[in-house]
Amino acid sequence: MSHLVALVAAGYPRGAPLRAAGFTLVELVSVMVLIGVLAAVATPRFFATEVFAANGYAAELRAAIRHAQAVALASGCATRVVVDATGLRLQRWRGGTDCNDRSGVAETIGRPGGDTYDIRAPRDVDASPGDFSFDGFGRPHAANGSAIDTVLALDVGTQRITIQPDTGLVE
Repeated sequence: MSHLVALVAAGYPRGAPLRAAGFTLVELVSVMVLIGVLAAVATPRFFATEVFAANGYAAELRAAIRHAQAVALASGCATRVVVDATGLRLQRWRGGTDCNDRSGVAETIGRPGGDTYDIRAPRDVDASPGDFSFDGFGRPHAANGSAIDTVLALDVGTQRITIQPDTGLVE
């Protein structure tokens, strides 16, 4: 009875129903069902990283190809780009009469941070193969050194990287 006296003294009207604090069973179950549905939808998307890996690899290839063109423009030496199933390599010729002599050995170009441009393709990411080079003017050439007169296209996952024939513009 002392509890009831304290309520009346606090201004709580006598005879008013007392409501317990907390959630009903229906509210708890509906929240649990909602969390279960969200988990069932979000979990597969959270762990499926192939699309993100392909997009990241395509962006990395695009940046590396642009860098190869910039190196060729800055040095006046041909820069080779090789894309195959294992990844991408940026190379320059050494050991010939000059840096544009393809009879020399192709060596992988170093990155500014000390590593080399030998980029490994992520697992389960397919890229179409390509072997071309940029001349000292930034124009693309085929693997045999002949000028390219059509747009080069490399497909990486669902993305396409294109290189324009006259300017070497990488898109």
